[in-house]
Amino acid sequence: LSIFAEAYGAACPGEVAKIVPAKNYDWIIKDSTGTVLGDDDYMSMSKDNRYFKLHSYTLVPKSTYTVEVTVTDSDGLVATGSVEVDVGVSELVAIIEGGSKVVSPKSSNVVLSASSSYDPDNYVNPDND
Repeated sequence: LSIFAEAYGAACPGEVAKIVPAKNYDWIIKDSTGTVLGDDDYMSMSKDNRYFKLHSYTLVPKSTYTVEVTVTDSDGLVATGSVEVDVGVSELVAIIEGGSKVVSPKSSNVVLSASSSYDPDNYVNPDND
C-alpha cells in the first residue's frame, strides 16, 4: 500500500500570494471498527513523510481500513484528509504439472500434481491453520 499526500498553505485575500509546502504529515491507519492500529507493522516505512507505505501483505484480505493524514504547515495551520482502503482477494493460481493434455492408456492410473499452485495474496489465516 502506498498513499501520497501533498498540502500547501496559501495567502489570505489581499496579501501577496505565497505557496508554502506543508511542514509535517502525521499518518494513522484504522481498522473497520475505527480502532487505530498503532503497532510497528502499521507504521509507514517511507522516509518521505508525504507518503504512507506499508510492507506487502500487512493488510488482511477482505478487510476495510481508513488511512488519515494530518498536515501542519510552518504557520501552524492544520488540515486533515482520509481515504478508505478496501483490500481485495486474488484468485488462486492453479498450476497442474505435465501440461494441459495428458495421454495415458486406459489401464494405467493418472496422477496429477498441483503442488506448484499458489495464493498470490500469500496470506495465512490463523483461524484456519
